[in-house]
Amino acid sequence: MQVIKHQPKEFSGKSLRWDWKATRETGSPVYLLNEHSSYYKYRFHWSKKNCLLTNKSKYQFIASRENKRTLAKIIFAGLKDYIEL
Repeated sequence: MQVIKHQPKEFSGKSLRWDWKATRETGSPVYLLNEHSSYYKYRFHWSKKNCLLTNKSKYQFIASRENKRTLAKIIFAGLKDYIEL
């Protein structure tokens, strides 16, 4: 289990999330660019390569809300830098 960072291939509606509050105020889509993290996106990654499981493709890791919030606090504070994939 690890946290990885990556930059979107393109900065369009397909790869970026909407800022719903700003979108409602302006009436047109406003995207979250992650300017605070130099435009990187972060996610949890579970490598199942060496796991002794049958049907590995059927298992998926979904982080809890608390884990996601803790990761966001670490990123905003700049406490740790993660590897780039």
